[in-house]
Amino acid sequence: MTEKTLEELKRALGLKETFFISLGGQSPLLSLLTYGAAVLSISGFFSPIAVLLGTLLVLLNGSVVSRLSLRFQDSGGYYTYASRALSKALGFQTGWLYAFYSILYGCAYIFGASYLLNLVFGLPVYLSISVLLIPSVTLLILGVKPSSKYAVVVGALELGVIVFLSIFFLSRTHFEFYTLKAPNLSVGKLALAILLASSIPTGYGTVAPMSGEVINASKNVGRAILLVILVGGALASFYMYSLSDLLQTFGGASLVSFHTIFKGTALPVVLLACLSDGVLAALAFMLASSRTLFKMGRDLALPRFFAKVRNSNPLMSSLIVSLAYISICYSLSWISDPFHIFVVLGILSSLASLATHIAANFSLLRLSLNDAQFYEFALSLGAIAVSALDLFYSLTSVALFYLLILIAWTLIGQLYSRLRRLSHDNLSVS
Repeated sequence: MTEKTLEELKRALGLKETFFISLGGQSPLLSLLTYGAAVLSISGFFSPIAVLLGTLLVLLNGSVVSRLSLRFQDSGGYYTYASRALSKALGFQTGWLYAFYSILYGCAYIFGASYLLNLVFGLPVYLSISVLLIPSVTLLILGVKPSSKYAVVVGALELGVIVFLSIFFLSRTHFEFYTLKAPNLSVGKLALAILLASSIPTGYGTVAPMSGEVINASKNVGRAILLVILVGGALASFYMYSLSDLLQTFGGASLVSFHTIFKGTALPVVLLACLSDGVLAALAFMLASSRTLFKMGRDLALPRFFAKVRNSNPLMSSLIVSLAYISICYSLSWISDPFHIFVVLGILSSLASLATHIAANFSLLRLSLNDAQFYEFALSLGAIAVSALDLFYSLTSVALFYLLILIAWTLIGQLYSRLRRLSHDNLSVS
């Protein structure tokens, strides 16, 4: 294995680029049109509060990751945190689960955008998937620099569109505001709404694995994480309130009602943003999952070829992630309609995300006990309690097969890890 293969990634991202890549993982406009629609269908006109509660959950977990980023500045994110703070075995399982989460989460955005393109333009699903996947994969292979430039341009456009739409919704109601009322929801349904709502401002999870490419990572990663959660969460809550206000005026609380409202000139703007956002969302999670696999390859948790680098880009990990996206998206597109697949992948990946963040919370808890840091101890303990509670109630509200898939993926990872350790032990003995 040559020295080139073991090359570390270069630090090329400043705070601005890091923020917008994280915003790309958040994909606020596409999230609002997809996850927001799902939250609206579950919690109705209480959805702005569900989004706000989801944002607080994300902020709690994001604060934990922000503290961990002060301690670990290399690539790998959640895998690195658990490996260093807990154990190599738990680190592998965390990285394995993060790969599941980040790949399925990106695929969910592909299907969400495909649904909108099919709903409005009648574009065939396989064609809309191609329109989104081809530029995403191309930018991933080209590397982080062109990807970050794309993220800055598209992200800035998107923030402007969200503000415009929110004010536009309110103007259609003549700025008559409705009063939020307590929802007639079970605890499980409310937890599920919060879980899906937390998927809207959660893009910070894409930045942690890329810490090895961020300049002054000990400061910029944490700043980008907190900034993107606060900006994205605030805009999402404002958007959901203005949309709910509009839907109350027009009647109905569904994506069909939303589509009916957008028969005017605003529709092309929304679709343009969603099209570019679908690319950016997939790209952000492709970057994150490829960097996690790269770090696992460097540490021999996965085969060493995952760590192959060309022009400061983890080439093999990027190619493998690209193949995973292509195979998942095209194979699932023949099974069901895109919105149903989006919901399934969204729930699966959100559950895996919560489990991954619980591992990160335990990582900070362990470190805080070693260093006698009371603030970090209280923060991690609170994050563990809230995340575990939401995970428990969410699991009680979804079909059993979601839990079975997560368990199956975890067991496959444990089996692979044990077989790999046995193989290494046998080689060492021989």
